Amino acid sequence: MQLDDNKIQNIGIVKSIDDGFALVEINRIDTCGHCSAKSFCWTGSNDQPIFHRVKNTLNAKKDDKVQLSFIPKIRLFSSFIVYIFPLLLMIIGYVLGKFIFILSEDMSIVIGLGFLLISFFIIRQINNHFERHKPSYIIMERKL
Repeated sequence: MQLDDNKIQNIGIVKSIDDGFALVEINRIDTCGHCSAKSFCWTGSNDQPIFHRVKNTLNAKKDDKVQLSFIPKIRLFSSFIVYIFPLLLMIIGYVLGKFIFILSEDMSIVIGLGFLLISFFIIRQINNHFERHKPSYIIMERKL
């Protein structure tokens, strides 16, 4: 993994081509090794490869080595969704319980935690949508 102009770049191998998209395998150790969140992220302890579905703009073939670059604005959106969105929903749940429905402190906390749990399901749906419709990586170049 390289950091270049605020872009995360990885080298991967094309495993298959389907309908204008390439399935690229990236070594997780190379990808997660430099990440500041690796100590509390469960994916960093897993040695299985990561697969990304990317638009095949360079007509890469199966088994080609390619350099991928993470789209910066998607990285910002992803950070918001993963870190801020659950916190916001938890606070909204607490405020609804405490001030709108005028429930006890304990019930407001339970509602806040319920909203936090709901946020994880929403994040999962957003992740599935992005995996299918909006690839977060682009192929920058083919390596020889």
